Order: sequence, then structure tokens, then C-alpha cells
Amino acid sequence: MSFLRSEQDIEVSVRKAISPEETAPKRKHVRACVVYTWDHRNGKAFWHAIRMLPLQSDPVMTFKALIVIHKVLHEGHKSVLREAQNHVDWIRSLSGPGGGYRRLIDEYIRLLLFKLQFHRQHPDFNGTFEYEEYISLRNVDDPNDGYESVIDLMNLQDTIDDYQRLVFASLGAPLRHTSGSGQSSMECRVSSLTAMVTESYGIYRFATSMLRGLHQQADSEVLEPLRARYYSQHRRLRNFYFDCRGVKYLSGLISIPELSVEPPDLMQSNDAAPQLPKRPQEHKTGESLAPSTTGTTGTIGTQTPAPEDAFASQAPLVPEATGTWWANEQPNLAAQQLAEEQHLRQLEETQRQLEAERRQQEMLTMQAQQQFEAEQAALLAQQQAQQAELAEFARQQQQAQQQAQIYDAQAAREQELAILKNQQTEAQNMLEQYDQRVQALESDLAQMSTLSQQQLDAKTEQLEGLQSQCDVWRSKYEALAKLYSQLRHEHLELMAKYRTTQAKAASAQEAIEKREKAERDLKAKNLELADLIRERDRARYELDKTRGLHNDEVEKLERSISLLNDRVSDTDRSRDSDVKNLVGAHNLQVKALESELLEREKQLAQLRIKEDEADILREQIQEMEDIIGAGDANGVANDSNKILDAVLQASNEQVQQSLTAFESPLESGNPNATPGYVLNICDNNIANLETFCDAYTQYIADGPQSIVEIITSASALSGSTHDLLANVKGLAVLVSADPGQNQGQVVLDEGREVAANLCTFYSSLNSELMAGLEEEDDKLELVITNHVEILKHLQELSNTIEGMLPKASVLGAGSLNQQVDGAMAKLAEAVAAANQRLARLLDSAAGYSKYDKSVNNAIISSAGAVTAAIGTLIRASIECQKEIVASGRQGRSPEEYYKKNHRWTEGLISAAKTVGTATNLLIDSADSTLSGQGSPEQLIVSSREVAASIAQLVSASRVKAGYMSSTQQGLESASKSVTHLCRELVTKVEGIIAKSRPDAKSIDYEQLSPMDFKSASLEQQVEVLKLEQNLVLARNRLFEIRKLEYARQEDE
Repeated sequence: MSFLRSEQDIEVSVRKAISPEETAPKRKHVRACVVYTWDHRNGKAFWHAIRMLPLQSDPVMTFKALIVIHKVLHEGHKSVLREAQNHVDWIRSLSGPGGGYRRLIDEYIRLLLFKLQFHRQHPDFNGTFEYEEYISLRNVDDPNDGYESVIDLMNLQDTIDDYQRLVFASLGAPLRHTSGSGQSSMECRVSSLTAMVTESYGIYRFATSMLRGLHQQADSEVLEPLRARYYSQHRRLRNFYFDCRGVKYLSGLISIPELSVEPPDLMQSNDAAPQLPKRPQEHKTGESLAPSTTGTTGTIGTQTPAPEDAFASQAPLVPEATGTWWANEQPNLAAQQLAEEQHLRQLEETQRQLEAERRQQEMLTMQAQQQFEAEQAALLAQQQAQQAELAEFARQQQQAQQQAQIYDAQAAREQELAILKNQQTEAQNMLEQYDQRVQALESDLAQMSTLSQQQLDAKTEQLEGLQSQCDVWRSKYEALAKLYSQLRHEHLELMAKYRTTQAKAASAQEAIEKREKAERDLKAKNLELADLIRERDRARYELDKTRGLHNDEVEKLERSISLLNDRVSDTDRSRDSDVKNLVGAHNLQVKALESELLEREKQLAQLRIKEDEADILREQIQEMEDIIGAGDANGVANDSNKILDAVLQASNEQVQQSLTAFESPLESGNPNATPGYVLNICDNNIANLETFCDAYTQYIADGPQSIVEIITSASALSGSTHDLLANVKGLAVLVSADPGQNQGQVVLDEGREVAANLCTFYSSLNSELMAGLEEEDDKLELVITNHVEILKHLQELSNTIEGMLPKASVLGAGSLNQQVDGAMAKLAEAVAAANQRLARLLDSAAGYSKYDKSVNNAIISSAGAVTAAIGTLIRASIECQKEIVASGRQGRSPEEYYKKNHRWTEGLISAAKTVGTATNLLIDSADSTLSGQGSPEQLIVSSREVAASIAQLVSASRVKAGYMSSTQQGLESASKSVTHLCRELVTKVEGIIAKSRPDAKSIDYEQLSPMDFKSASLEQQVEVLKLEQNLVLARNRLFEIRKLEYARQEDE
């Protein structure tokens, strides 16, 4: 309640001090504003109250408001100076049309702004410019600082001098002696000089003390410009104080300092600064009672009131410091000193002229006064002579009257004497009262000094306590920071271990899959072994049956035994040899199967060991997830930011790894990349970027409600960026094969810019960096700026790749929906035709194949498994494509969806044609390999082409597939199956190549002579060199073929 009351009081005081009447602000109201700032140690209520007044409508109120602001800044608490910095624009806005006060208001505003700028640059100064307080707060001995401070103080002193000249010029001669409204206007204007007098005198005393300290440290020649400027300001300040003493209102309101004619000596340290005028001493009683010789009675005049503003005493000098700085700074200050010296010479010349005119006027006045006094003395002597003659002439006649007059004069003198005694007694009493008041004020001042010292000691102790608490909290903060860094390090180690265990679990899962595959193979081998055993039993049964039949025939054909003896013996021998051969072959196969069974059992045992290790890893992962879950439960408040930082960091690292692989010369990217496919990936990357930016913008606007969308979109964006870099590099390698084209480097640079800007984007979204942005608009601006930058580079990349597209488009005339369905149908027909052709090859391979039957069956069965898996993949691709069109058209027809996503449509059709071509190529390679017209290496290349085309088709579907799509997962599984079967086919063909390769051990190099050994070495080196040259030529031809293939792909 007292606080509200004090605010109401300050508002009342401000309104009364800044009244519309053209009078000076009353000191009690101004004093109330000053006391309020000291009581509350701030001036917020004062600024609020003064800004609520309608100052723009009345120039008198504006001028009085400036006077009150200046007094509060000068005498108020130091915090008012800091708060005034926030109101500089408002003070500047007070300038404007103001009638006769316009120039005064503008100059006063300029003075206040200059003062506030000075205090902003030198916060150690208080409003009264006390030297001792500045030294206690500043506590520096740098001459540079002192030199700059004196220059700024002198600039402020010049601004005060300009203003006081304008005030005296606005007063005019009649205003100093008029009364009524003119006298009030004069008082209103002159009242603005009260703060100017005390402030200018404080600046003068501070500059005097600072210059004396500087003269003790530096050379006098270096300080010559400052000294000359100080002398000039001393003369102008003395004239200013002289003019102020000529204004009765101002001299009666404050004490005007008196400066000596000559400025003080700055070379001497014991010279005190000018002091205020002292109170007149008490006159003796005898002197006050002495009568006047001229017949007039003397009266005791009214004394000048005691000064209200106390000036600070001379402060100690600046501590000693080295003087070498002044010699070093002299060249830098030469230009400034020269300009100041010229200005000072002009001012001194003008001042000398004014001083000469003033002295001449004084001499004329003194001569006229002396002449007047001489004339008065002569006239008085003549009058006395005449009076003596008249007195002598009338003495006799007026003797009686003179006696009566003597008695009357004596009575009058006695009455006057009594009056003088009473006046002297009253004056003595008044002087005693003033002395008592001075003593009381001195005692109050001593008590206030003691109380201030006690308060200062208490504040010092409190400051020490706060400093100790600050040290304690600092140590706690450092301990918490160390603990946080340790916990973060442990968290990162746990995350690394978690990733390692996940990798081990993945490898364990792969081992389990290999074990399951080995078990399936083992089962197949067991079935095959059982078939062989049944075949062996059947052969034995047939053998026994044949022997029984032969015995019966021997009994029946005894008559013809002699004739058929040779034939029967030959038949027996041939059959025995066949049976033996068959049994031997079966035994060898059984032994091979048994050895393979043992190996399978060993592999099974190893897989079981790996399965046990996988179980252990699963338990460790579960324990780590429990630990992480427990940690998440304990830190739910801050985990969202940590998780988000971890996700962004992981995405950033993934993009950086992709960028490192992109920059590596060992990585060639995707060799099957086409412009249409890369454009689809660009569109997908743009869509993922839009999703991520929308999710993060929603996160900033609504708070951490859910960060799942940010995590998924960030992962999708980094993954699509990885695919984009790999395919961009593959496309650049393909385009760079043409010497006349430089688009490859352009594509590489644009892809690099996209990845680099995305890394910068991820790094700038760190929670600590985002916490430094207080406003939500700044955070949104950061996200939008990075979004626009990345989107610009992506669009440039898309435009460059669009320029690489061939003129003819894959999409011909007709419905796009029909074209896509037709491409898929043709692909299915091509796969079915490949299966039928493989069946025919299986039937006819035994007649013309260069390999044995088991090799033929192995190759054809592997190729058949590949084509069957491709058929399954085509069906899964059709289902996935239908799901993509159904989920993405949003009420539109499939035709409109295909037109809107024409790049994706072109990529899908191109991928389907590539799969069909690769499948037919695989069957042709198998046919030519079996017939001996082709090499097994052709079959390996065809298998790899099939795997690459399947990867392209799956990637084209993955671009538009939804998150966790079941059809897309089925397509991915079918792709893995095709890739696995292609690898098996490659492995079998490599085995055939290894068997057909000549044995290097057939030549015994140890038996060769040194000459033959050297010749064999040279031959092999020549062979290696030829092969390397052939390899280079083959790679060049491959580049040319791919370039032409890229150019003709769309037409075909």
C-alpha cells in the first residue's frame, strides 16, 4: 500500500512540477522526484509519470519537463542514468514546433542526448561528476582512458556553454528587469541554468583533477592541446558565472561559483580547485554602530543564502603510470590537435577582443565616476562655504532656534541610535540562529556520513557473502557440468554399445538364416540320399530277379547251352561290370554325402554356438533397453530435446558419411542410374524435406507434444539424401564419359551443395542453439531460411538433370495408366516366356551341352529359380504399384496421378523394361553357355544385370511407397530372394570356371633352370600387362556402350 502511495505521490509531484503555467518548476516538487529515486533506487515510476503527460501540445510543459529530467539525472540515483538510455528515442521525439521555445527545446534535447551518450560510454561517472567516486569505481591508471575521458568531458562542457549562450540570448535586456508575465517567462528560462551551473562546475573540477594527474604521468607537450582547450573553457566558464551572478533570480536561488581570472596551474599537484564563495563573517558591534560621515544611516543587507548544491573537494591524482604511451600516440593525435588549436586560437582571439572592449568600458566608467566625484566634492565645498556664511549671518538671529533644533536633533539621534541598536540585536540573533542551524546541519551531515559508512560496510559484508555464495554455486555448477559431461559420455558409450549389439544381433540373425538355409539344404541332401538308397535297393532287387530268371532259363535251355554259352558269358560279364560300376558310383556318392553331412553337422554346431551368442546379445540388448527405458522414465521433461538432438545428430552423421562416400574416388555410385530415376529421387527428397520442415515448424509452434513425425521424417530425409548422392555420382560418372560434356561436374557440385546445406540445417537445429533464440519467430525464420536454401539447390539439381533427359520421352501417345499396365504385363509375359524357354533347355541340354548332365541341371535349375523369383517379384511390384496409386491419387483418377508424377511413371516403366531385358539376357546367356557358344562369364554378368535391374525396380517403387507398407515389404523380400538366387547362380558358374581352369601345379617351377624361370616370369608379366590393357579397353568400350544405351534407352 505504501508502494502504491509513493507512486501516486510521484505522479502528483511530476504534474505539479510540469504545470502549463510559464513559471519555473518549484524546487520542492523537483526535490520530491529526486528523493523518490534515492528511496526506491530506481526511477521507473518517474519515467512512467512524465511520459503520461501531454507534452507535445504545450511547449512550456515540454521545456519544464526537460528541466525536471535534467535535475533528476543530475541529482537522482545512478540507476536513473541507466534507465534513461531506454527513453532516448522518446526524448528525441519531444523536438518539434514550439513557438518561441523551439530553439531552446531543440538545444536542450541535444544537450540531454549528448549527456546520455557520455554516460553510456562512461558508466563509471555519476550525475554530479564526482572525481573521488569515479576513482573508487574505476581504479585504473591507463593514460589512454584518462585522455579520452577528459576529451569527452570537454565536449560536454562545450555543449553546456552553447546552451547557456542561447538562453542568455533569448532573455534580452528588457526581460531581466520586467515584472509580471515577462518576469515569469524569464524565471522559467533561467531556471534551466541551475543544473547547468552545478554540472559545469563539477565537470570543471573533474577536468582540473584529471589533467593534474595526467601532467604527473605524461609529457606536457603531449598534453598541450588539452591544456589550451582547458584554459579556453576556464575563461568562458568564468564569463558564464559572471553573467549568472548578474541575474538576481538565479543568484538568489543557488550559489554561483567564483573563478579566478587566471586558470589554475595544472603542473602543481598541491593546487586546490576553485572553491565556492564563503559566508560573510560576523561584524563587530562597534563597527555596526558607527555613524556615517555623509549623514546616511547604514543597514545590514540581506546575506546570500547558503548553497544548496555542495561541490566535491579536490580528489587525489591518478596513480603513476608509464609515459611512453603519449610519445607513441602523438602522431595519431596530430590532426586532431591541429584542428583544435585552430579552433582555440579563433576563440581566444574573439575572447581577447571582448575582454579588451570590456576593460575599455570599465576604464571609461571609472574615469566618469572619478570626474563625477570631483565635481561633487567641489560642489560640496562651495555649499559648505555658503552655508558657513549664511550660518554666520543668521547665527545671531537664529540662536534661539538653533538651540531648539539642537535639542530636537539630539532627540532624533537618540531615537535613531535606539533603532540601530534594535537592528543590531536582531541581526546578531539572526546570525546566532544561522550559526546554530549550520552546526545542526554539520552534526546531521556527520551522522549521515557515519550512517552511510555503516551502510557501506553492511553492503560490503553483504557483497562478500553474495560473492561467497556465488563461488559456492559456481563450484556446484562446475560439478554438475562435469557430471553432465560424464553422463553424456557414458550415454554415448552406451549408445555405441547398443549399436554394436544391434549389429551383432543383425549378424546373428543372418547367421540364423544361414543355419536355416543349411538345414534346408541338408534336408534336401538327405532326401536325395534316400532316393539314391532306394535306387540302389531297386538295382539289387533287379539283379536278384535277373539271376533267378537266368537260372530258370538255364534249366529250360540245356539243349541250347552250348550254342549260347559265349553269349551268356559275355552278357554276364557286361552286366557284372555295369552293376559293379553302378554300385561303386553309388558308394562314392554315399561317401561324399556322408562327408558333406559331417560338414553340415559341424556348420550346424557352429550355428548353434552363434545362436547361443545371439541369445546372449539379445539379453544384453534387453538389459540396455531396460536401462535406457529407466533413464527415460526419470528424465521425461528433458528427454524430448535429447532424443531429438540424438536423431538429428544421427541423421547428420548419416548424411556426412554419404557425403564422404560421395567424395571418395573409390566409390563410383550406382552405375545403373538414369536421369529419370534420379529425378524421382529428387522429388522424393523434396517431399521428405517438406515433411520434415512442416513437422519441425509444428514442433516449434505447439511444443514437444510428439516428436515421432520429426524422427521419421528426419530419417527418411537422410536416407533419401543418401540414395540421391549415390545415384547422382553414378549418373555423373556416366555423363562424364563424354569428353564434350561438363554436366557431370555440375551435377556433382549441386549434389554436394544439397548435402552440405542439409548438414548445416541439422547442426543449426540443436536444442542448445535453438535455446539461444528467445523469440519463436527467430526459430521459425531459421527453419524457413534453411528450407528455402536446400530447396533451391534441389531445384537447381532437378533442372540440370531435366536438361540431360533425351528429347523423346518414354511416355508415348495413349493413356499413361494403360502404358504402365502394359509395361507390367509385358514384363510378366517376358518372365513366363523365359520359364518356358528354360524348360525347353532342360529337355534339350543333354544333346548339345559341353558340360555333363549334373552341371546342366545345376545351371538350368538355378536360372529357373531366378526366373520364378522374378515372377513373384513382378506380382509383388504390381500390387505395390496399385497400392501407391490408390493411396496417392486422393480422389483423382490413376491417369491424373501418373501425369502429375510423370517422372516416377517414366522411371517405373523404364525399370520394368530393364527387368524384362535383363531376364531375356540371362536366358540367352544360359543357352549360349550350355551350347559352348558363350563363356560362363557372360552368365555371371547377366545375373548381376538382373540383380541391378531388380534393385532399380524396387527403388522406383520405394520412392512413392508409404511408411511400413506391407506390399512394399513383400516387394523388398522378393527382391532379396532374387538377389540371393542370382548370387547362388554366380557361385555355381564360378565353380564351373574354377574346375575348367588349368591346374597351375602341372608345371614344376622348381625343376626349371634360372633362364627358363626368368623367361616364365617375363611371360607371365607380359600376360598380366596384356590383360590390364585389355581391361582398360574393355572398360572404355563399356563406358561408350552405356552412354549409347543411355541415349537410346527411351527410344527402345
